[in-house]
Amino acid sequence: MNSAELVEKLVAALVAPWEPEWAVVCSSAVSTTRQTDGPFLHKALYLQSGMAFSPDLPSDTVMRDLGRGRLFLPVQAP
Repeated sequence: MNSAELVEKLVAALVAPWEPEWAVVCSSAVSTTRQTDGPFLHKALYLQSGMAFSPDLPSDTVMRDLGRGRLFLPVQAP
């Protein structure tokens, strides 16, 4: 299992009982230096279905359907 699969399983496990509008997986360094609130893509981004959001995502971002929302993952270099 690769790290993207582990992140997908982690996010799916968290959003099932929590049901957030959005969630991010990021490093603590990125979390503490961000100066704006709201969803963004670092390691992973979850958006609840129907959420009005237009992130500026890289063209090679992978999207996975999690049922109640979508998970966006950056493509990792091999």
